[in-house]
Amino acid sequence: MIDPRELTPIQIKQAAGRLRGGQLMRFIDSTLLAPQATADEINRLVDDAVKLRAHLCFNPAHMQRVLERLETHRDRMEKKSLVSTVVGFPLGATTTKIKVAETEEVLSLGADEIDMVANHGLLKSGDTDAYIADIDAVAEAIAAFNKKSGAHHLLKVIIECCFLNDGEKEFAAAAIKDIGRRRGLDVFVKTSTGFAQPPEGVPVGATISDVLLLRRVVSDYCPNENRVGVKAAGGIRDATAAVRMLIAAGAFDYDLNLRYETYHSVRLGTSNAAALARDFDDVYSGW
Repeated sequence: MIDPRELTPIQIKQAAGRLRGGQLMRFIDSTLLAPQATADEINRLVDDAVKLRAHLCFNPAHMQRVLERLETHRDRMEKKSLVSTVVGFPLGATTTKIKVAETEEVLSLGADEIDMVANHGLLKSGDTDAYIADIDAVAEAIAAFNKKSGAHHLLKVIIECCFLNDGEKEFAAAAIKDIGRRRGLDVFVKTSTGFAQPPEGVPVGATISDVLLLRRVVSDYCPNENRVGVKAAGGIRDATAAVRMLIAAGAFDYDLNLRYETYHSVRLGTSNAAALARDFDDVYSGW
């Protein structure tokens, strides 16, 4: 685990150099979750993601439009853009049965990945059994769908770090890791929805400290033994912030080389993917 705050600017640039040639976008979930998003905006989201070779994250109501738009790009797509949609978003406070029903429906419609919102109130109340059961029920639904379909869908769990103290963050991350192991499922611990309204002075999105904490708890990703990822989301608006988040989340080894299968272990969620790509080219094109 590397703390990017302890690296020199030259070392940050060295890591950024490993992300040239479109490598950065392998880690990006290009996101549009605004409830007022229009059909034209969703089409642009898909078009940009295909051009950038990024992944997609959006509200479930847009599933058919996204898949149809992706189909128009099929002959030109260099790689598959993974399709993520959200469950229990943005509050996480609906019933477990509703979350499971949402999950089963969007998987049947064609989602590759599920970004579910955990029930933060349960954890804050100390009802840890119910907190775990809520997440586990969604994981069980995905595992059952995978077994039936022969597919490989994964679960990202949004724990909304801005509402939790460090002990609660550690508990949540460890619980999600255990659920993934028990269900034979690839899982991510995700920092934020980007929609929360935390107490004054608390950042609403991802922080380096939180990303380091989550990676420490779930330990290093290993494709054969520990398929647990970390996704940082919220407030990642420029290329340097993105590189620093990737370092904190475990995308690089101690020689600042990219790890094996890193997009399975690290993701960044951003609603500014195209601007992020342009900023990366402007800042790091010479590295």
